[in-house]
Amino acid sequence: MKLKLNDKIEIHWLDTVSDSRWLDFEGATRRFKRTDCYTIGYFSKQDKDFVWVGHSIGKYEEATRDCTMIPQGCIKKIWKLEYKNARRKI
Repeated sequence: MKLKLNDKIEIHWLDTVSDSRWLDFEGATRRFKRTDCYTIGYFSKQDKDFVWVGHSIGKYEEATRDCTMIPQGCIKKIWKLEYKNARRKI
């Protein structure tokens, strides 16, 4: 899917899980569960390694935003979101 700057998106991705305690093999391999995450925001950019998504963007300056960088290898799916009743277009 081709995304443009500030497209509204939702990303389903898997997060890393860790525990700094020393555990035996049984405890270490049974303790962890898959951690599915969902991020919603404004598409910033992507390359072969990462997708960047902003959660807050400036009203007047296109480049002003916060950003989360998600590794491509962790991403399960990306959806483009449509808002029919959005207050303003970006």
